[in-house]
Amino acid sequence: MLKLMRHARILRFLLPSWHKKEREISLKIRDQILNQIPKRQKSDDIIRKNLKILENIKGYREVRYQKATEAFASLQ
Repeated sequence: MLKLMRHARILRFLLPSWHKKEREISLKIRDQILNQIPKRQKSDDIIRKNLKILENIKGYREVRYQKATEAFASLQ
């Protein structure tokens, strides 16, 4: 079933409210990454740690939502 849904990406456009939270999470991750790249020369260790935290936001919906809230709370 997951393989079938992987090819049904058109559902993201047909059901925008269903994917609203995922889009918000991905936009926050992009903003964090793009804000940290110019600062990279100053404190590499902290930035690497933050990027590693953002990289570990994956899994099924419930798991991803929980990891995202934990990650964004630890970054601020």
